[in-house]
Amino acid sequence: MENTKQNKLLTTYYNIKNSKTIENINRFTCSFWGIFTLACITFLTYLLAIEIVMYSLVCLYTIYICLFSKDFLPLVPLFVFCYIAPSYKNNPGRNAESIFYGATGRAIVIIAIICTIAILLRIAFDKNMSFKKLFTQRLYLTISMLILGGAYLVSGIFCDIYSTIWINNLVFALLQFLSIFLLYFILAATIDWKLASKDFLPYIAITAGFVICLQVIHLYMFHFRLDEFGNTTKDFIVTGWGISNNIAAMIVLTIPFAFYLACTKKNSALYLSIASFFMVGTILTLSRASFLVGIVIYIACWFICLFKAQNKKAFRITSIVIISLLLIFVAIFFKPIWEMCLRFLDIFRTDDNGNLAFDDANRFKTYKTGLEIFANYPIFGGSFFARNFWPYQYSTLESFTSFFPARWHNTIIQLLTSTGIVGFLAYAYHRVKTVLLIVKKPTLGKVFIGISILSFVGMSLLDCHMFNIGPVMFYSLMLIFAEKLYSAEPKQSTTENLKESSEKTKKITKSKAK
Repeated sequence: MENTKQNKLLTTYYNIKNSKTIENINRFTCSFWGIFTLACITFLTYLLAIEIVMYSLVCLYTIYICLFSKDFLPLVPLFVFCYIAPSYKNNPGRNAESIFYGATGRAIVIIAIICTIAILLRIAFDKNMSFKKLFTQRLYLTISMLILGGAYLVSGIFCDIYSTIWINNLVFALLQFLSIFLLYFILAATIDWKLASKDFLPYIAITAGFVICLQVIHLYMFHFRLDEFGNTTKDFIVTGWGISNNIAAMIVLTIPFAFYLACTKKNSALYLSIASFFMVGTILTLSRASFLVGIVIYIACWFICLFKAQNKKAFRITSIVIISLLLIFVAIFFKPIWEMCLRFLDIFRTDDNGNLAFDDANRFKTYKTGLEIFANYPIFGGSFFARNFWPYQYSTLESFTSFFPARWHNTIIQLLTSTGIVGFLAYAYHRVKTVLLIVKKPTLGKVFIGISILSFVGMSLLDCHMFNIGPVMFYSLMLIFAEKLYSAEPKQSTTENLKESSEKTKKITKSKAK
């Protein structure tokens, strides 16, 4: 009797799963408009500070995907949009009343746990995924990531303050390791890469880029201010998830994907305009390092598209129009633009002795301090929490700073200071493997992902992006897409293949029911 009821429930479930309605919903989740819808929800969340509502919807969406979607591809955008959704009002590093603390904070943790359980159950019961497949899969970067993660976990193990910070250090090191490894490892075995569209990640990137640029524009409209001397300042460029440098870095990472679409789509002019809009957004963040790196990769991508664009004529005409408009704008507003540039660059200042000196924003002093720590603990470094040496106040909240330590604004210095020569060599090995992944049998998609990763590495030489969760998760997504999707020739789009896949699933389900 019980078996009969179970069979009826399973039959009902399979009938719903294979229905035309579910098929259409699944097709929508894998389309541009599905990603666009998630982007709109993200921006509304930022504007209205309704993170708890968005994360609750994300939980329901995750459960739906685990129950009815063919694979986990529709979950990929969530890892980007959930990161960039928090509003300034709920910045956990600046507001003790943030939604991420107290009862709502615990609710968000519960939501994350529910999503995790749903994902694990789907993997456990789906023969096409399964934990066996997960742990027996062969991935090109697994060993290098595990070595790097191991170096993180043993960081600072023999430093003099380790006994007082070891728990926080292990938690932070584990967080860094999981942010670079977990998505790469899980998505490799839970996505049907034969059916995935090569446009999927670029669409996520450009919609996320738009959301972030709109956030920057919103900050200028409602929070713009000058410093006490009337000079341009970037202190007001703060969201709930990052300051100006973090915001700029995320925008720069999306620029190559707009150019990739310019190369592969007929409306090349549109995607060139989008890339240019992202470059303007980068400039508005007043982040010097991101601006310099962004300009370089913008020009590099532009040269590739000049010869590879799907619609070369439209691309070149649009390029002439953009350059002409830029020259006209500069000619009309030359004086204020020049003054803004001087303030923006602000690379020279008067020192305490009245002499003109290069303004490195305390970077060199920071690096010198970091190298001194490395000299004291050369093998495993001085841990991620050598905060007594730090020249800056990272957050206005001690509870936040005690969990997220201040970082060293340079990947090499960070590795040497926090993880010693062990961590540096582990990172060097990982970096060599990522370069080989991109250059081995290069495709157009791998080239643009490589450029985005290059911008990530370049910006991280002047900032701490390699140790910020959001950019590293996006970096991890780029790596798995480069390895699993862009190593092959173009396939049909996801939405086209979902039809074929749905028909096959229906046949299999009918045979099982019989």
